[in-house]
Amino acid sequence: MLKIIFITLFALLEIPFFIKFLKAHRECELTREVAILIIMAIIALIIFGIFMIG
Repeated sequence: MLKIIFITLFALLEIPFFIKFLKAHRECELTREVAILIIMAIIALIIFGIFMIG
């Protein structure tokens, strides 16, 4: 049950950033792409950390 909650939370937080990443990729903005990937990685690590604590 806890895994489903965290997977849903992860998906809801990552989807908007993934859409922004695709838009930046189409416009060839390398700096924005890297920034978005870093933010996505930080969110993933935070959610994974909370999951491991719970």
